[in-house]
Amino acid sequence: MTRPLITARAALTLAFAPVAIAALPAAHAQSASYRPLVSAEPLQDRIAYLLTLFEKSPEVQHVLFRDPALRAVRDRLVETRSAVQAACAAADATSCPVERLMLGEGEIETVASVLVRLAVSDPAVASLVSGHVRPSGRYQLHAHLSDPELLAAAWRDAARAINRVYRLYALGEKPAYPAIDGLDREAALPRFQGRLGDALAMRAALGSGSGYFGSVWSVYAVDLLILAQRDEAARYEPLDAGLNRTANHFARGLRWGRYRYSAILVPGNGLEPGEKSLSAIAVLRLRLAAERWRAGQAPLIILSGGHVHPNRSPHAEAIEMKAVLMKRYGVPERAILTDPYARHTTTNLRNAVRLLFRAGAPMDKPLLVTTSVWQTQYIADPGKDGLAERSRRELGYPPYSDPRTISPVEASVMPDLRALHTDPNEPLDP
Repeated sequence: MTRPLITARAALTLAFAPVAIAALPAAHAQSASYRPLVSAEPLQDRIAYLLTLFEKSPEVQHVLFRDPALRAVRDRLVETRSAVQAACAAADATSCPVERLMLGEGEIETVASVLVRLAVSDPAVASLVSGHVRPSGRYQLHAHLSDPELLAAAWRDAARAINRVYRLYALGEKPAYPAIDGLDREAALPRFQGRLGDALAMRAALGSGSGYFGSVWSVYAVDLLILAQRDEAARYEPLDAGLNRTANHFARGLRWGRYRYSAILVPGNGLEPGEKSLSAIAVLRLRLAAERWRAGQAPLIILSGGHVHPNRSPHAEAIEMKAVLMKRYGVPERAILTDPYARHTTTNLRNAVRLLFRAGAPMDKPLLVTTSVWQTQYIADPGKDGLAERSRRELGYPPYSDPRTISPVEASVMPDLRALHTDPNEPLDP
């Protein structure tokens, strides 16, 4: 059962007093000790965390609900929902106009301007930003902004993320990597359109959309991901208190200065024809990582790889690697951080930084990557074909700096805290 956020500004201030937000530069106000709130929708928690913060605060919801401009947006969505549901349920329906449930750019900007005003004038909204939005690190690329501007930027990201789900998994827009992230069925097929209609009707039967404007719009994006069987982003939540609980507890007592590296990262490799659950190359990468760990170069090993290669694989590479690392190479669970979400080399590095930050690792200590020759070269390449440049194109930034080649199959990098930022373009691993 989830617990309400805090309904009074004083309680928020008390809960987050150790963060000392006002005393820190905005770009460094994220907190490794911050514990994210959870809603009844884990997918929303990961994809559009700001909406979860709105929903977990009755006080903020009340402020949003009574604002005339936001009420107008909500009323439009409620009216549209009924019309879309009726169109999708019609016996002769040839399409399901679910795109009408999306927010338009004008509506998004209307909400943004209201939030800027409320962040200045309303104590509950202001406390939400200083107590949650900023220390969460989820909107780290905007951390240099003032609190009102940060809230507006976080809202635009959240809105973009939800609308992106509609485009990918209702309208059939192609994702960046269609071979592993796509709908893999035609969005216009009558059978799929009928399933959309069923999803709308079932959600309406739950009585959703009775609260502030966002609940009318975001819940259907969650349903679209479930309908498309693309719930990868939340399959292992809560990750820090679940798969990584033992390692996070162990990390709290570490003397980091004793080690050359904060951790050893092992990226997944994907399956070759004939391989069933784990790549043979990944097994060899694990052997090298275990040897470096036994030599005392780092206290932790990070295993990174999601349900990819092939598309919709039932196996998460990181989970499979963990079993091998423990059974074959004898590395204890306390030394293993698991990232079962990464889908590309960019997010292997990005997600590793996130895990280290939340484990309390120093961000001024390098991370060692044990991998294949080609990937070592790829990480270290500063040119247009290297990982840093690809990260700029896809993430907007490289999640690391100072890449160095340690050996033909090992590279080191320095973590970059921009990696904490939630990516609104990738609903399968935001």
